[in-house]
Amino acid sequence: MKIFISHRRADSTYLIGRIKDRLTTAFGDQSVFRDLEDIPAGVDFRTILDQETNGCEERHIFCGRDREVRDLSALILSEQRVLFYAQSGAGKNSLINMRLVPELEDKLYEVLPVAPVSGADKEVSHV
Repeated sequence: MKIFISHRRADSTYLIGRIKDRLTTAFGDQSVFRDLEDIPAGVDFRTILDQETNGCEERHIFCGRDREVRDLSALILSEQRVLFYAQSGAGKNSLINMRLVPELEDKLYEVLPVAPVSGADKEVSHV
């Protein structure tokens, strides 16, 4: 059995960590994969996700944030430039990478790699 945890909201990091601890105790370390901890920096997350979920008989995906994805998708499709800004830990990257990019690709748009842009006191992500 393989259990995959993908969650990056800053307000529940502790809770997700405890859930992973309990699942690891019950099913073993090799059975539990948390993307925040187990995907190395600089690696294409889609490749790792494909490897980790390959051969799964069942997949249960709980993503949420549907309204934000719809709003961002509509904004990106209607504007030439969109600045996506929020405090660190708000879930910008996971929202973009796990929901927005696949939605745009499903609509046959070519999506360039997403990269964080840091300023003196802020960080933004752009698609």
